[in-house]
Amino acid sequence: EPDYLMQVYIRKKIKRQGLMVHLATNYTEALDMLYTNIAFDLVIMDVSAISRDVVVFLRQLKLQKNNSEVQVYITGCTDSAKFLNQLKKEKIEPAMVTGFLDDLMNIDTIIEPLSTKSKA
Repeated sequence: EPDYLMQVYIRKKIKRQGLMVHLATNYTEALDMLYTNIAFDLVIMDVSAISRDVVVFLRQLKLQKNNSEVQVYITGCTDSAKFLNQLKKEKIEPAMVTGFLDDLMNIDTIIEPLSTKSKA
């Protein structure tokens, strides 16, 4: 399944940089992770469209003080402009989304700075 292969690819790339990976297979698990007060540097969300779960997760992420500098990237979205407009309608700052991953080969440009930061 393409989503599974993408997940495996991203996890391997992140682990090779010596970074920890927390995997949530659904939004309930993702919210549970937020409530454990883990400080995340990077969140990659595989979404095709805005749903109630996405809105709740992003709102909760914003409320977490220890995640104030988290980078949020979206994969699986075919219309980023529409996605950002929907965020506005939900009263979520579009700036909360750092970017969209259309090409997973660019994952290194996201991970390498985090790797350097964690070793400092």
